[in-house]
Amino acid sequence: MSFLTAIMQITARATGLPLDDMCLRTEVSNNFLVEDFPENAVKGAYINGFTLEGAGWEAGRNGE
Repeated sequence: MSFLTAIMQITARATGLPLDDMCLRTEVSNNFLVEDFPENAVKGAYINGFTLEGAGWEAGRNGE
């Protein structure tokens, strides 16, 4: 949770927008290899290794 809050704080400072107006947007990718992401994200961050608790994900979704 603190990592996601840090992303919002960094974005708010970089753009000059109020932190209270920030919201998180999550996009789930079917890419599993770190090599599939050779560069840093333009906005936000790529995160690997999070787990879903009490939920599932069907492989092949999200347009891939």
